Amino acid sequence: MQKITISEVAQATGGKILSGNPQDSFDCIGKDSRAVKQGMFYIAIKGENFDGNKYADSAMKNGAMGCLVSENIESEKPVVLVDDTIKALGQLAKYYRNKFDIPYVGITGSVGKTTTKDMIACALSAKLNVMKTQGNCNNHIGLPLTLLSLDDCHEIGVTEMGMSGFGEIEYLASLVEPETAVYTNIGLSHIEKLGSRENILKAKSEMLNHLKKDGTVVLCGDDDLLLSLAKDLKHKCITYGIENKNCDYTADNIRQSGETEMEFTIHCSEGDFQGRIPVLGDHNVNNALAAFIVARKYGVEPNDILSALSMFQPGAMRQNIVKTNGITLINDCYNSSPSSVQAGLKTLRQITGTR
Repeated sequence: MQKITISEVAQATGGKILSGNPQDSFDCIGKDSRAVKQGMFYIAIKGENFDGNKYADSAMKNGAMGCLVSENIESEKPVVLVDDTIKALGQLAKYYRNKFDIPYVGITGSVGKTTTKDMIACALSAKLNVMKTQGNCNNHIGLPLTLLSLDDCHEIGVTEMGMSGFGEIEYLASLVEPETAVYTNIGLSHIEKLGSRENILKAKSEMLNHLKKDGTVVLCGDDDLLLSLAKDLKHKCITYGIENKNCDYTADNIRQSGETEMEFTIHCSEGDFQGRIPVLGDHNVNNALAAFIVARKYGVEPNDILSALSMFQPGAMRQNIVKTNGITLINDCYNSSPSSVQAGLKTLRQITGTR
């Protein structure tokens, strides 16, 4: 993270400096008073069941150089007062993001967002220095903190955007302003709030409102709703799929190799390419197709992409293969939805040969 002054924090957030030197600066930011690093700037997040303002004083005693609060506190260190620290965090992230003239990729969908994000970052890293969302920190707090991790070395940003209702993707996309928008699928996650897959698509489509005018939409053509979205897009659209052979990028000859790998053939206008990924399941082949497309857009050579993806490692509790006492365990329990359970059961049938 580049250094930011207290004066810049106040400027970006419209906050009031209560104490300290406005020219003091920091290059580390956090919201957990229990994990304070020396010189960190503490954000006092206030939620329904907790109030970070109560821990601002202890955070500074433990080494924080200053804090952003929504309640008046007394300190000799820098303190910036705002009405809403969550809103101010987003404003600060937007201000900081604009310091970096690099492209951003936004990823959303009902399931598979995090794995697709990680595969895209993996493929891009064959050529570029990538900043990516850590884990699934994809909400109104996690994504701003991700943007605030940008540094001079980064050449591209890969950001995941999650939601549970209308307006959330709109907000996140307004912070990122992506050049490329990736859609994995439209499933049933959050249907209890939105009522239908059509409404889920509408909510996910909010990212398009902030996509660069010359931006690109990359979407899975195996999904009926996403395919219908492609017809009305004003942006360039690239489709991928393993079932819909009319997509721009397709894969076939999909087969399990050994106990933990999938092999497949990619078909596109550039030719045919043999791919291999060290994770199981047809759905992960689709994720790899999305990564291949995005990496090609940013100039990574096909063989370099495939080499990088062959060494991909999934995140914790995302289809991790564990062997113990002659038993093979598939740990895929990070999150769940009807679509992800269905994909997991299909993968299990493939492994056991009981299709």
